[in-house]
Amino acid sequence: MYNSLDPESQKRPQSRSERLATWIPRISLFIGLCAFCFQVFVLYPWHIELSNEFAKLTALLAKNRTV
Repeated sequence: MYNSLDPESQKRPQSRSERLATWIPRISLFIGLCAFCFQVFVLYPWHIELSNEFAKLTALLAKNRTV
């Protein structure tokens, strides 16, 4: 039985599936952080810029309708 506190069991080499199982959460966290950073630093400012442009366009269309 594998006991993490037992120094003898810590010397046992890990199998490929055990190593993969320890890296999957790290990889998932890294991908999630990359996606979050992309949303915060790229998509959100772009959204603000587009909102401003749509507001200008709406004002221009409203002005043209009244003329």
